[in-house]
Amino acid sequence: MDRVSSRAIRVALLSFLVVLCAFGLAILRGSARAETQAADTPAGLADLNATDDPDDLAKYGRIEERIRTAAQRDGIAPPIVDAMIRIFADDIDLRRAAHPGDGFVVVTDDATPGSIAFASLTFNGLTVAFYRFATPGGDVGYFDRGGRSADKLLMRRPLRDGLLRSPFGMLRHPILGYTRMHTGVDWEAPLGSPIVAAGPGTIETAGWNGGNGETVRVRHDGGYATTYAHLARITDGLKPGMQVERGQVIGLVGSTGVSTGPHLHYEVLVNGRFVDPMRIRLPAQRVLEGTTLAAFTVQRTEADSTRGASFHPLFSAK
Repeated sequence: MDRVSSRAIRVALLSFLVVLCAFGLAILRGSARAETQAADTPAGLADLNATDDPDDLAKYGRIEERIRTAAQRDGIAPPIVDAMIRIFADDIDLRRAAHPGDGFVVVTDDATPGSIAFASLTFNGLTVAFYRFATPGGDVGYFDRGGRSADKLLMRRPLRDGLLRSPFGMLRHPILGYTRMHTGVDWEAPLGSPIVAAGPGTIETAGWNGGNGETVRVRHDGGYATTYAHLARITDGLKPGMQVERGQVIGLVGSTGVSTGPHLHYEVLVNGRFVDPMRIRLPAQRVLEGTTLAAFTVQRTEADSTRGASFHPLFSAK
């Protein structure tokens, strides 16, 4: 065998050994990764449900990424998931990443199919729980153990569907090209999506406002005010001095003024000072008192006693 052939054989053998070693190392790394993931994954996602019966009223779930994904994975119907998200929307920023141990409990109402009787959510170490209660006047809402409503004085997102694109704070303006204070948050939404008043109040301004385009400002009790900018159109007949209710449509999503596309620029002011709509601690829209609070306390105590065994200890209300 000549020298060239011998060298070629040695090179081929060496290449084979290198590939073999790399393959073995990949297997070892994959095994280690699988062991690590198994150790980091919360045990028994399916086991957190009280029963495999789909008609069971109490459902539990551990949140690893997003509450919607977790709830649907654990067999909760989409309308119930949507209702649960609405209940907690004013208390917890569900856009944040979940932490180990986060989870939820949701109990549906057997007397009113499809509605939630109780819901508890632990998210980023904070546990919030609400009970469904009908007041003597016939209003139905969700209240915490102290009788404070789940609905806050103002909505954080005054439109049904929207993606948060620009947060509150110092940002580089995409059109003007320099950094300045972004005094609100931007919700991206389809052109023409309804925009609602974040809370009850009085129309302060309604019309064109320079770079903000078509704009509405609402004055609320307690020194609060909200601004809605870049609207495609303001609701017909909406004028300064008019009273609006929480959830009342005041305009449509647009891109008027200095804007890169359809979105709602939403601001919250407290005593004339801009604050972050997503982080401000807002007061409850309603606090039960007197005989109404007493009736709620009786109902809440009965609910805790009747379904106490169904409330998973990891996610019980604090």
